[in-house]
Amino acid sequence: MAPINFGVLMIEYQMIDAAGPLDILSSCSKLLISSYEKLGLPEFIGLADKAIDITFHHIGETLGI
Repeated sequence: MAPINFGVLMIEYQMIDAAGPLDILSSCSKLLISSYEKLGLPEFIGLADKAIDITFHHIGETLGI
């Protein structure tokens, strides 16, 4: 299955508006769970196959860097 692409607009906003949802999404991402699994944390063993493959993108106001 293709990864879910999740974009965050980098404009002026309250940090809590983005931090809460991003924290929840990243905590169930395949990248984070597989890194916990590699560390040998027992509660995460075997969960990487069930985790969501999410790719996060930060989207700026312009095409400049």
